[in-house]
Amino acid sequence: MKKNYGGLNTTLFYNLKKKIKELKKSEKKYRELYEGSSDGFVRVDMNGEIKEFNQAFKNMLGYSENALFKKTYVQLTPKKWHAIEAKIVKEQILTREHSEPYEKEYIRKDGTVFPIELRTYLIKDEKSKPIGMWAFVRDITERKKAEEELRRYREHLEEMVKEKTGELQTQNFALVKSTIELAEIKKDLEDKNIELNKTIDKLKNMTKR
Repeated sequence: MKKNYGGLNTTLFYNLKKKIKELKKSEKKYRELYEGSSDGFVRVDMNGEIKEFNQAFKNMLGYSENALFKKTYVQLTPKKWHAIEAKIVKEQILTREHSEPYEKEYIRKDGTVFPIELRTYLIKDEKSKPIGMWAFVRDITERKKAEEELRRYREHLEEMVKEKTGELQTQNFALVKSTIELAEIKKDLEDKNIELNKTIDKLKNMTKR
């Protein structure tokens, strides 16, 4: 006779137990990924109020856990990005349920501003009503520094090329000028040589007489 576990037969009970174990295992993997990620994770409601985040997100902003739960993502974002991000929410997240990766900035607790890259996804309830958004957030400070250094290096190279081009143009001008002067000297010598030959011919004729 099959045992009965609160109204469940043995097979159903063990299948359910197996599913619970698998769910716990999946949850553990998710939690390790969630907490171990070097990127920040944040979830907000449709008012922008922060409802969940991982340690990396907390570390990059410098706020305590309680302080972050009292913030909205808009409050963490410099004003110049508000209209841009509102447009992304309206035209991408609410219509396609996710955004393309985009860049903006965050404000740390100490007031410093730093660049981030994120991609945001829409969260819906069982009736397909939007109830929030979540995103992975990456601090791209080092990338921006590298891009700035590369930009300065390119500008330096372009300036060097301009200087060298200017030097070559000056040298070419001097070479052309010298060539013209040499041509003029050559022509003058040829003219003088012609005159000298004429004089010699005259002298020869005079001696013959």
